[in-house]
Amino acid sequence: MKSIVKYFIKYPIAADLLIFLFSIIGIMSILQMTKSRFPEIESKIVTIETVMPGASPVEMERGVTMKIENQLQGITGIKEINSSSQENVSIVNVELKSKANKQEALSDIKNAVDGIGTFPEDTETPSVHLQEMKDVASTLMLTGSVTHRQLKNYADDIKQQLIVKKNIADVALTGNRPEEIEIALHETSLNRYNLTFNQVAQAVSGANIDVTAGTVETDGQQITVRALGKKYSADEIDDIVVKTTPSGGKVLLKDVAEVKEKFEKGSTEIMLNGKPGIKLEVMTTSKQDITNAVDMVHNYIDTFNTQNTTCQLAMVEDGSIVVNQRINLLLENGLMGMLLVLLVLGLFLNIRLAFWVAISIPVSMLGMFIIAPGFGVNINMFSLFGLILALGLLVDHGIVIAENIYTKYEKGLPANQAAWEGLKEVGSPVLISVVTTCLFFLIFFFLEGTMGDLIADVGYTVLIILIVSLAEAFLILPAHIAHSKALKRGKKPGKVEAFTNNIFETIRLKVYKPVLSFSLKYKLPAFAFFMVAFLLSVALLSGKHLPFTFFPVVDEDTQSIQLEMPPGTSKSKTKHVIKIIQSQIEPVNEYYKSKREDGKDVIQDYILQMGPNDNEATITLYLLNGETRNLEGFRIVNTIRNRVGSLSEAAYVNYGTPSFFGAALSIELTGTNFNDLKRAAEEIYKGLKTMPELKSIQKDDEESGEELIVQLTPEAEALGVSLRDITEQLRSGILGYEIQTLQRGNEEVAINLRYANKDLNSFEDIKNLKIKVSNPERVWETTEYSLKSVAKLVSTRSTKVKKHENGLPIVTVTAEQVNPNEPTPEIQEKVEKELLKPIMHKYPDINYKFGGQSEAANETIASTRAVTPIILLLVFFSIVINFRSFRQAIIVFILIPFTFIGVAVGHLIHGLPLSMLSFYGIIAVAGIVINDSLVFVTRFNQLLQTGVPFNEAVFQAGNSRFRAVVLTSLTTIAGLAPLIFETSLQAQLIIPMAISLSYGLIASTLIMLILLPLLLKFHNSISIWFYWLWNGEKTAPETVEPAVKELKQLKEQNENDE
Repeated sequence: MKSIVKYFIKYPIAADLLIFLFSIIGIMSILQMTKSRFPEIESKIVTIETVMPGASPVEMERGVTMKIENQLQGITGIKEINSSSQENVSIVNVELKSKANKQEALSDIKNAVDGIGTFPEDTETPSVHLQEMKDVASTLMLTGSVTHRQLKNYADDIKQQLIVKKNIADVALTGNRPEEIEIALHETSLNRYNLTFNQVAQAVSGANIDVTAGTVETDGQQITVRALGKKYSADEIDDIVVKTTPSGGKVLLKDVAEVKEKFEKGSTEIMLNGKPGIKLEVMTTSKQDITNAVDMVHNYIDTFNTQNTTCQLAMVEDGSIVVNQRINLLLENGLMGMLLVLLVLGLFLNIRLAFWVAISIPVSMLGMFIIAPGFGVNINMFSLFGLILALGLLVDHGIVIAENIYTKYEKGLPANQAAWEGLKEVGSPVLISVVTTCLFFLIFFFLEGTMGDLIADVGYTVLIILIVSLAEAFLILPAHIAHSKALKRGKKPGKVEAFTNNIFETIRLKVYKPVLSFSLKYKLPAFAFFMVAFLLSVALLSGKHLPFTFFPVVDEDTQSIQLEMPPGTSKSKTKHVIKIIQSQIEPVNEYYKSKREDGKDVIQDYILQMGPNDNEATITLYLLNGETRNLEGFRIVNTIRNRVGSLSEAAYVNYGTPSFFGAALSIELTGTNFNDLKRAAEEIYKGLKTMPELKSIQKDDEESGEELIVQLTPEAEALGVSLRDITEQLRSGILGYEIQTLQRGNEEVAINLRYANKDLNSFEDIKNLKIKVSNPERVWETTEYSLKSVAKLVSTRSTKVKKHENGLPIVTVTAEQVNPNEPTPEIQEKVEKELLKPIMHKYPDINYKFGGQSEAANETIASTRAVTPIILLLVFFSIVINFRSFRQAIIVFILIPFTFIGVAVGHLIHGLPLSMLSFYGIIAVAGIVINDSLVFVTRFNQLLQTGVPFNEAVFQAGNSRFRAVVLTSLTTIAGLAPLIFETSLQAQLIIPMAISLSYGLIASTLIMLILLPLLLKFHNSISIWFYWLWNGEKTAPETVEPAVKELKQLKEQNENDE
């Protein structure tokens, strides 16, 4: 390494060549990097979806879900299993451990599910797949004056044309309502013609076919014989013959049934601003560039709308706007921060030294862009924040090295020798300081949960930049300084440099030196000052004067309003209630519009979605982009909520888009007795309803609509009627029996046979349904019974969804905050104290925990606690190696908690609560404190080893490091300052971390310059006292210092060797 550094110093063209290569390759890399909203997040969820048509939630739970859960026990790599059993479908979500081999675990899960051979016979093959993380790049709406079938054909064509484009992963369609041909049988007509349900089904499937009979060879040619009988429309199927009478008469399908084309039950209806249409969501992965994808879509829309007059395609959501706003915001703040860093360097350093130190900024950043893609890092909000965070950090060691080279030159060394000696003297502490900072940022790679997935990119970015900047500081910086005009003897400083030097000297001599002298003279009062400040900061937090919340609010440009009516509510009733909410959209838009100077609509568009169930509806509001809107989205939906008032008919109404990190309040109840869970959940639900700070309160054990339970009578058993005979015929007649599927264009259309709804209008109609049973000895003969004669029907209600967590039944009660900016933990604490504990006292067998944001935060906190001691130990060992002293390493570590003083004050000044992001800012501050401490204590030790007395060594170390410590703090604060004062809604997620780092640095500057010398003095006094206690005599202060002891031991060793 020594020869390489000296080569670069001797031949600076090597440094120039390195800069040139970094520039060319870095720019090429930037142009090829993708842009996305968030970092690339590896999926950790394996979904097992199983369908059993007509099955109830209880049937799905017992027949499918529980069998899958039991089969998965013991598979390695599984963290948690959550399941949901509802009508017709079971969904089991398996969360894998972060370090698990995803493909291996997926294979093991597939094999386990395939090994289950006891599913009910109507169960379809389970689908097992690893969820793919996709982001909505843009949302399109297709509307037009055409039939829905024509609209669907257009939508299918659009999807096929978009999905083949390079940066588009998928196109999801909503509102393309699947069609079916329904054959609605009339019970009276069947009886009139002596027909059964099965006979009609067989007649239709036997007649509606295309068959190739084969090929006949004749003289000189082959002739293919085919029967073409398949009909594709309801009008054609109407005329199928279902029975021929002995007299030659024909009974047609239309004689016993109404055949019509209709939309399948459960299909979703979509409207844009009141106009029917189809929604298309263009999806991208984090490996694809969202801005390129949206540009392609914009071009496609222009072409489509030019070529079509009956249909129009509109983009209602442009995901690239948010991405570009975030990127531009961070780039603008980063550029402003870089200029401020350059200004600080230019003001307080020799201008030419400042220039060469500043060169490390673009060189290190370009180096990062070269290396980062290899670690899966793309251009997103968090990677760019890492760049801003590193702005000040990466010049810190450059300042230390440049100043030391300049000092050596001023003492008379030739330029090249000054460059080498200056680097050599501070090289070790600089190297260790970068290593320790990198170790602190390693914590970001081991964090679990959503926050861990997001913040890892900050760690990657900072680590790569620091490593590249270290190489630049060791190779490029000394080479350029050695040949710079900055090293020119007799050259007088310029006016600006002289002015700032005078300021520094004045502060150092008139302020710092007296304060340091006072602190060292009155050690206990000085230490008490720092201790009281620290305790006050902690008291502010524990006393809730400085509030804490889990995560900052991430404002969105889309807001949703979800309506759920009681189970069994008709679609028309649901539509009536959702229109009450819909009627307030325009007045609220006009209200906010009137308050804007530019007169722009804050609600640009809205989509009304009816379904998929008849009792469900959703309104999605597409707002004016956040930077222009300058109004939080939740305030708009809260205004709509206040204007609508209470909707007593609704089971649940949610105003607002859920947080990226989960529900604000989520109470998860687990136990073996499901009825107790329901009762406890109901009490909690009612209690939360009384809290004005909460909204959108919901529990997931809602009952389904009315159900009829069929119980076989003793008479039925005597008649040879089985429960299977009854249920199969009821399922076919009510749910429907799929006779066949027709391919019409791009769509598959099912022909479903069932009883007509008008024949099943009442409980009595159902009881009078005919059950036909074959004679076991003469199968062609059937006997007909009314349902009420062979079965007892009991009316009841059951749970709509049955959920499990790790095999145990679970019921969850969730709520959102009316004002999401309020501290979430305080509400959680209130709910637990005033509501949960009294209720849970009545149900000792039920366990509860907080999910949602609380669970996400606790998961991240737990992983932080697990990895931080290991990182601190590694940092401690690194410091010990550098100082060759455990005691001095402990002194440096004592400084870290005191940085919280600045963090607390910063959040109070800006009126922001502490959050998880704030504490990760403290991690970054800790790294900087260690850096400055290393350089300070190294200088202190060097002075002692040259024979400087202890007190003088402390003073000289403080005075000599004053400029470097202040400069490194100023450059980092300058780099972050524009972001701290940013009012953009897009920046609110990362501002707490920037505040922690900046204000923590302000505190750390005082800590470094005052508290560190104070602790060194304390340590010296205690060491002298122990020396006296052990040896019975006093000694000079410097003799007990580790550096002096080490020098003495080396001399004794050398003498012994001689």
